[in-house]
Amino acid sequence: MNPTAGILAGDRLELAVRVGTGASLLAMNRRRPRVYDAVWSGRMQADVRSGSGGWLEYEPEPLCPHAGCDYRQSTRIEVAENGEACWVDTLAPGAVGRDEIFAWRRLASRSMFFTPASRCCANASTMRG
Repeated sequence: MNPTAGILAGDRLELAVRVGTGASLLAMNRRRPRVYDAVWSGRMQADVRSGSGGWLEYEPEPLCPHAGCDYRQSTRIEVAENGEACWVDTLAPGAVGRDEIFAWRRLASRSMFFTPASRCCANASTMRG
């Protein structure tokens, strides 16, 4: 679910997950996604849907932003009636072993959660290192 080398300048990643009626899915990635220093920002957009009676659990490794990186992430999660979703989004402080703690240029994240009643819970943040 993430490129082997990491997220580089101008990368645009898209993730679409659909869990059907009564189905279950646990989605994880194999290694920590890294975001590297870049003149242009890297972006990740996720569109996730859990069907009626479906269960979706998404637990990626923590995002590791390197010094000087500029990264934007947008997530939309839609859960059908009687569906369930567990979404974990974790941020590491940076490349700690290289003394790059909170040294990114900008990290922006937006998450939106929808239910059949069109209720929405949203969270947005922009952090500068």
